[in-house]
Amino acid sequence: MRTSLLLLILASVVLILLSLPEESHGVVFVLTHGRVRDLQRKAHDRKKKRQKARRNRNRKKKQRQADRKKLKELKRWLATIFQRKTKAPIMAIVESKRSPYGNRWTKL
Repeated sequence: MRTSLLLLILASVVLILLSLPEESHGVVFVLTHGRVRDLQRKAHDRKKKRQKARRNRNRKKKQRQADRKKLKELKRWLATIFQRKTKAPIMAIVESKRSPYGNRWTKL
């Protein structure tokens, strides 16, 4: 009896508050506050996940750029090493294969 009376009073108060337009937003907010907080938390989690993905993507991009730079330096270094070691034999081969039609065999 007492609980049903309390529920009836609570329901009537809620209906009265909902009938007033300026107060209805507050009542709806109070009634759905748990759900609103849940949605806010999910939005915050999505934002954090996007930030983490962006940081990871940027870190991988920097790593790729560094790897590319190292590879370029390695190629340049190897080219200079082999150029020094093989310049004399290659020039000897080029000199032996000179064409009477011009200087086209001098570049390898």
